[in-house]
Amino acid sequence: MLHGARSSQLIPMGHPLHSDGLTQAPSLAAKRAAAPYAVATKRYFQTLSATSIGIELAVAVVLGLFLGMWLDKQLGTTPGMMLVWLGIGFGVGMRAVFRHVRASDRFAAESDEAES
Repeated sequence: MLHGARSSQLIPMGHPLHSDGLTQAPSLAAKRAAAPYAVATKRYFQTLSATSIGIELAVAVVLGLFLGMWLDKQLGTTPGMMLVWLGIGFGVGMRAVFRHVRASDRFAAESDEAES
């Protein structure tokens, strides 16, 4: 149920701006009880992110390839633009891979700190 401070604004129950006093932060016991579920959820998210890396790489390469082929047709530079944009697509795809590796390393470091 939504309550509004003004008729033009809708503020959900439990929101810090809500005036009924239900805005207390969760207790330490509640945070500790939820911790295993939070870790498991974060691991699932990391796994799903890892599965999307191949798709990101493939899409970047294919888009670069088709853009290069289209530009070759328009400009008459038969293999030139295709090779340039294929390289750009590969570079963009590899950037996504490295970004994921960096995030995975950060997650592993946070997990190691939490366990010790």
